[in-house]
Amino acid sequence: MSNVIGHDENLHEALTYDLAFQPVPAPMRKGPIAMSLLWLATQTTFPTMFIGFTAQQSGLPLQGLIMGCVVGTVLLSVYGILAGYLGAKTGLMQPILTRMIFGRVGMIVVSVFLVVMGIGWYSFQAVYTGQLVSGILSWTIAPTVIAVIFTVLMATNNTIGFKGVGTYGRYVAPIVFAWVLYSVIKVFTTIPSSVLWAKPHLPLTTSVIAIATLIVGSGVWGNEPDFWRFSRNKWSHVAFSMGIANVIGLFVFPITGWAMGLLAHSANPAKQSQFIVHYSLFGLLSLGALIIVVSQFALNDSNLYEAVNAVSNLFGIRRIIAVSLLVALGVVISLWMSHSSSETVFFIVAGIGASSVPTATSIMIVDTLLVPKLLGVKRPLTLVPDWHSLRWTNWIAVSALLVGVVVSIVFSIPGNVLPGIGLSLGIAPVEGWLVAVIFYIAVILVRRDNPSILRTLGYHLSESQSISQRLSGE
Repeated sequence: MSNVIGHDENLHEALTYDLAFQPVPAPMRKGPIAMSLLWLATQTTFPTMFIGFTAQQSGLPLQGLIMGCVVGTVLLSVYGILAGYLGAKTGLMQPILTRMIFGRVGMIVVSVFLVVMGIGWYSFQAVYTGQLVSGILSWTIAPTVIAVIFTVLMATNNTIGFKGVGTYGRYVAPIVFAWVLYSVIKVFTTIPSSVLWAKPHLPLTTSVIAIATLIVGSGVWGNEPDFWRFSRNKWSHVAFSMGIANVIGLFVFPITGWAMGLLAHSANPAKQSQFIVHYSLFGLLSLGALIIVVSQFALNDSNLYEAVNAVSNLFGIRRIIAVSLLVALGVVISLWMSHSSSETVFFIVAGIGASSVPTATSIMIVDTLLVPKLLGVKRPLTLVPDWHSLRWTNWIAVSALLVGVVVSIVFSIPGNVLPGIGLSLGIAPVEGWLVAVIFYIAVILVRRDNPSILRTLGYHLSESQSISQRLSGE
């Protein structure tokens, strides 16, 4: 590994080597341009365009969609910049940060969430890609067969290392963005404004808040530190790179989706994909299908990477075994999704994803950036402790996590996370993150003078003992 670290690697190579148990060294850190391209690859996605399709087919006017995009992008960017800076500051992977901050039990809980979120998005992307490609190329193959094929094939890169998103960010993401941007420009220069800004002649079944929630749910990853630990440790670099990528991906793509939904007169993803290729790619169906396949394969690399890291952290098994197990699970989930409504599945996956892992990441942000100011001591995050030296768990963090997840589920749109559950109160995932953070801080403030506070927070044994002595003046 020393030979790998010693030379000047590009981002593609850096992402290939996990550096699982050590911070990313400074020579391997990348600047704002490289990180902007990387993050652009995660946000300029066709499922993000699906939000616009959904909004238009649900009767929401364009101005309502734009308002939802503004609210969702601002909230997501605040969270994302903090989560990204956590990765840049520590240089550590999400599962390792989870182990060090949440302890043994907490790590298991968060890792399960990571698996659910990662494999949920992975399966949805596989099914959705199959729908888009079969629509463009007019395939007559059964949807279940296509779903299984893409679920298996999309695991190729992860069997030998996490590679796709780095290459995609440099070469393909700009092409996809240019294609979608051209579509937007063509729409706004050829379609009368009276048509674009008119209220759709469809029943209104969604809202600005629902769209903002979808923006948050589709754009959040939860494991942002896994990506941003390769960034230079500068707040301004993270804010610039993530802000640019979020604005481009979470505005341009949903607006394009809305316009295509208006012009295609169809709620079917397959027909919409075929229409956009005819409309803005001069009818080059094979080229359109190729671009979609390449972009979706790269994006799904990241989803599976998230789940693989979590499984490896839980069981310590080889990558190839973890990938094989997760793909088998993904096939089962994809078979179910291929027989369900795309809109329903998208809402469920986005809801579950946004309510779980990002809540844990929010707690880790506070633990790393704010708690040291409250306690006057820092949790050492430079050396990864072995399993036996970890505390059993950080009970305050686990309690805050569970409280936040429950709030997200209860406040969600009915059926978005769990069938028949939801009060439709605000942007539920963000409210869950905030409640978890407030709970975590409040309990720490109440117990700050308790001699056992550091043990309760899960500091591993040697650190807890030495810091306790320092606090007591011994």
